[in-house]
Amino acid sequence: MQAKTKLLSAVVLTWGLAAQAAPTAPRLFPTDLPVNDETAPYAQRTQDQEGAVIIDEEPTRVAVVEPKERRGSDTGLYALIGGGAEGYTGALAPRMNVGPLGGVFVGVKDTHLGLEVGYTTSGLDVATGTSGGAGSGPDLVRNSGQAALTIGLSDTPFQPFLMGGVGLDDYRARNGQDLGFQNSQNFFAPVGVGARWNLTRFLTLDARGNYNFLFDEGFATDTGNSNRYGGQASIGGTF
Repeated sequence: MQAKTKLLSAVVLTWGLAAQAAPTAPRLFPTDLPVNDETAPYAQRTQDQEGAVIIDEEPTRVAVVEPKERRGSDTGLYALIGGGAEGYTGALAPRMNVGPLGGVFVGVKDTHLGLEVGYTTSGLDVATGTSGGAGSGPDLVRNSGQAALTIGLSDTPFQPFLMGGVGLDDYRARNGQDLGFQNSQNFFAPVGVGARWNLTRFLTLDARGNYNFLFDEGFATDTGNSNRYGGQASIGGTF
């Protein structure tokens, strides 16, 4: 009996010594992980009963991109001011020099259709073979008013258009009366093509060329079948 007791005590002692000598297994989740304060609002840290640290990942952020609104041709009230040059065709072509042209246009338009009123003025010299014309300053001064319908050909910020209408010319002959020029008022019909570019809501560029059918050339004699042409570049805006 004493031998069995001694044997059992030796086994227990050996088992205890072996347990103390065995290396401790490392923890897969250490308890002393550093905490990043910058991610604190997004990462929640909890500790289970065994001391493991559980880190919840930051939630995925989804960026919602609003579709960009397509910008077409500007609509509403617009105003333009600019300048260019004009001349005459037919029998008046060799009798009148090409000269400066200025104009102001105000109108209202929707996507395609528009109604426009305009004022244009020019001062031309009579062709006398000299650079000075028939006298000092412009020989024939024209002031005109017109109303026209415009038709836009696209719904884009850069919009080609057609135009047509009716107007009234007022001619004042300052020189050249002895060459057949005189004061007169005449109706005309302007037709033309152009393009407007809406750079911003309040900045528009406009370029147009027009051909004016003269109903009467009472401001000059021996005019034949003469008409007037011109081109103008303008700047303005839509309001």
